[in-house]
Amino acid sequence: MLRGIEFEDNEQKFFSNLHTLMDIEKYDWYVDDVDLNYFHFRPGKYTGKEFAEALETVSSLSFVRIWRFPLDTNEVLMKKFPMNKYEDFVKNTCDFLILFYDGGFCEIYSKDERLTEQIMELCKRNHYEKVEYKYDYNDARTGMSF
Repeated sequence: MLRGIEFEDNEQKFFSNLHTLMDIEKYDWYVDDVDLNYFHFRPGKYTGKEFAEALETVSSLSFVRIWRFPLDTNEVLMKKFPMNKYEDFVKNTCDFLILFYDGGFCEIYSKDERLTEQIMELCKRNHYEKVEYKYDYNDARTGMSF
């Protein structure tokens, strides 16, 4: 089963292109595992509008985990379910997860295969490095955090 995609984005263009893949404002977002960022995402829940505005000011990131939820998801519910492994992601109401670490490595998990394929096309157009689909058989990640 297709789980997601991984790639290297040393110039951190992906975040400025996220709006080309989806209507950011139609979702709620939750940010955590934030560390060593020149622009500091505040941990916690963002409305779609708040998240879109925050993305406009991102200049350099080191570590961040970003979860996408259906609109009007309660923040308590966002934090309720553990996200320790892929199986937790599958059970969670979160349908899209970005793990960004070490200033350029990005792993994205999505329950929407069409969206994953669109991300692959974006990666190819922008010449991201080390682009690879993540399937059940090749996903080496054992935890959904850093």
